[in-house]
Amino acid sequence: MIEHLGEYPPICIFAEGGTTNGTYLMPFKRGGFASLRASRPVVLKYIWSSLSPAWDVIPFLPIAIMQMSLFYMRCDVIELPPFIPNDYLFEQHANKGDDKWEIYAWAVREAMSEASGLEKNDMPFREKIKYEIELGFKKEEKYNNKKQLTLEKPEKEPLLRTKDNEAINNEL
Repeated sequence: MIEHLGEYPPICIFAEGGTTNGTYLMPFKRGGFASLRASRPVVLKYIWSSLSPAWDVIPFLPIAIMQMSLFYMRCDVIELPPFIPNDYLFEQHANKGDDKWEIYAWAVREAMSEASGLEKNDMPFREKIKYEIELGFKKEEKYNNKKQLTLEKPEKEPLLRTKDNEAINNEL
């Protein structure tokens, strides 16, 4: 029935494809922009003092418990007007991407950054994954000479190491 009427229900996506520390906008992924349909950008801007709500390097359970323990947390919701891509956008900003979806994603990200005051960060998401591997939250394995990531926790990795790369005992 949806295909016959041409009316699709709205969906919510997180265009960054992951989480950040809440102070930057990462580059957007293709998924929400490939169809070149109208979108309504919404920015969730958390105001926090003692605990960042970003799920960036802390495992889910500890951060969930800490957030539920907070007495107060504020989130500003900034809803922008619908953004409809058009030929003028693609012609005027052709230098912002190779494909139309990249230009569309760039324009939406610019509008969201300007409206929210969040800075843009062009660091690829894979850099965050490298950081999580370094902290021990993800484990890197090699299969057929290709590096693959698994979400399983490494076996009792030490939290600290000396300058000579010797493990410091985690137990107090």
